[in-house]
Amino acid sequence: MNVLTLSSTSTVKKFENIHDTLFALTAQEGIYFSTNNGFFWNTANSGLTSLNATGICQLSGIYFASNDNGVSRNFDNWSPANVNMICADIMDLIQIDSMIVATTLSDLYTTNDGGGNWINSTNQLPIEYTYNSVNVYNSLFFSATPLNTGGGACLNYLLHDYGQTWYTTANLTNYGDPYFIATNGTKLAAITDDVIFISSDTGFTWVNINPPVGMVCNNYSDVIFVGNDIYLSACGYGEVIKTTDNGQTWAMANSGLPLYEVYHLSECRGNLFAACNNGLYKSVDGGQNWHPVGPTLPSYNSASVNAIQDFAYDSTYIFLATENAVYASIDDGENWTYISYGVPYYTTQVWGGALEIKSGFLYWGTSRIGVWKTDINGINLSVPESNLNNEILIFPNPTNGVFAVELPMNNEIAHLRITDVTGKIVYWQECDFNRVDASSLKSGLYFIEVETVNREKYFKRIVII
Repeated sequence: MNVLTLSSTSTVKKFENIHDTLFALTAQEGIYFSTNNGFFWNTANSGLTSLNATGICQLSGIYFASNDNGVSRNFDNWSPANVNMICADIMDLIQIDSMIVATTLSDLYTTNDGGGNWINSTNQLPIEYTYNSVNVYNSLFFSATPLNTGGGACLNYLLHDYGQTWYTTANLTNYGDPYFIATNGTKLAAITDDVIFISSDTGFTWVNINPPVGMVCNNYSDVIFVGNDIYLSACGYGEVIKTTDNGQTWAMANSGLPLYEVYHLSECRGNLFAACNNGLYKSVDGGQNWHPVGPTLPSYNSASVNAIQDFAYDSTYIFLATENAVYASIDDGENWTYISYGVPYYTTQVWGGALEIKSGFLYWGTSRIGVWKTDINGINLSVPESNLNNEILIFPNPTNGVFAVELPMNNEIAHLRITDVTGKIVYWQECDFNRVDASSLKSGLYFIEVETVNREKYFKRIVII
């Protein structure tokens, strides 16, 4: 047995187990590893410029190690992997042709080699804070608060030549925060506080399209385009509104949403998603009706790091990023699987996070630890069993509160619960039978969650009259 023996001045700071290889990270003697549960140990220090090992992980078959001098990669002979690394919160990631753009709180970084090298493209601009950037007419656009100008107008910039020359467009009134920008590729929408503007000429002119006073809460949370339609969420309970005529008229689009603020909106392959404080909701009919999805997603609260930040999708998967994790769905967002293994997992309050897909890789911009990527071909999810026959039958529906539940064949109910539109559980039943008597509930819209003895979950909306 080759016992792990250290000098009297060195200590083992932590152990990490990665794919059945045990790593010991030491304070002065670098990295040791064992492939036989600690019976024999070898060093893995070739190429390291510091032996104060602080972390190790594996991503797409490549090992990364951190120490006093930054990050190194490649297990057999370590080499630097932190060229111009962004040590900041990544608020947004987008792609323009071969370029990936990472937006931090105060700068935009670009890379043309898949993340090997990052360049600060805005370090000469007089900006203080920004939230995101967008691709409009194949040009990069962003809005920012000015630097040390005593509250001057928000500055808008347009980039045509991949980080070389910025052009200023028409400025917007400064309400204290940067504008959040959305686009459909040709039009821009900008929101901050209780104002929304649109532009059809890459930001050179803007038109205020605020909804009628009192229609929604006086603070806007998110805005997205779906084609030429615009969806806007506000700080009130379940407030999502929609315009199909560039803001001339607005209509509510929130049937089925709970009485919680919708803090994030997204559209993926024709599905709309609304992230609320009590979970994730989905609409397949343009916001006319919503239903809860993602029963395995972590619960959100003000002290957590589980707020949903961004979505991305390809022809197979939809991806979702919270503040400290990435999830994938293969069934259009009904169910989600954790996929960010190997990336440090923060349990204290952080914020930021963004997703982008380029050349078969999923890029994740994080809080605190820069940009990570993974090969989408390495993700292998199967359709959840509970969704192979995803329709349960509830009859009658609408109902007076007494109804029957019919599951797919060879399934038995373990328990059933009913929640109201606020997410509150109003009925719970442990049962091995299919008849439910919830006649004590008031008239209204409710959501049923059924879990089977095989731990499969099914969801359905009911209307009690």
